[in-house]
Amino acid sequence: MPGSSSYFPPLLFSQITYHDLETFNGDSSSASVYVLEPEFSLLNLQPGRNYSVSIRAVAKGIESAEKTTTVATRECTEQCVGDTPY
Repeated sequence: MPGSSSYFPPLLFSQITYHDLETFNGDSSSASVYVLEPEFSLLNLQPGRNYSVSIRAVAKGIESAEKTTTVATRECTEQCVGDTPY
């Protein structure tokens, strides 16, 4: 309710977790984020890497079964610098 001092979390959201499957010189990346939107982009993935990406729905504090896939990002060339190459 607008103007209310109490915050009620959404009843349904997604938890997305990713981690780099190949670590080079300690420069791996991983994160876990919670999103409300039905679509979400992982913009900070490194080019030329393989990632494990998992998603699960969370509703009223109950988590669904996790679904996991492997994603390979493309190598970045001069033409994709500044653009999202994935």
